[in-house]
Amino acid sequence: MHYTDNPNSPMTPAQRKSLMVLNQVKSKRIAFLCDVSETAVSLVVSGHARSRKVEEAIAMACGKYREDMFPPNSRKSQSSRNGAYRAAA
Repeated sequence: MHYTDNPNSPMTPAQRKSLMVLNQVKSKRIAFLCDVSETAVSLVVSGHARSRKVEEAIAMACGKYREDMFPPNSRKSQSSRNGAYRAAA
């Protein structure tokens, strides 16, 4: 099954960008509203960074819920990183 075949799965970065274009949501405006750089907004849209306030601002501007546009945080990956750090300490 492809990632986008599940209607309940969050959007891909390309889908998020397309929805922003469709709704005339500008990264510059989101950056201003959230007091972050345009680069930070771009990283969130592309999925390379996470920021709750940026994700919520984008979703609200597009008329969606944050959970519909962005995947939930993975607790497993966070605990793996913490475990690796503790083991090395």
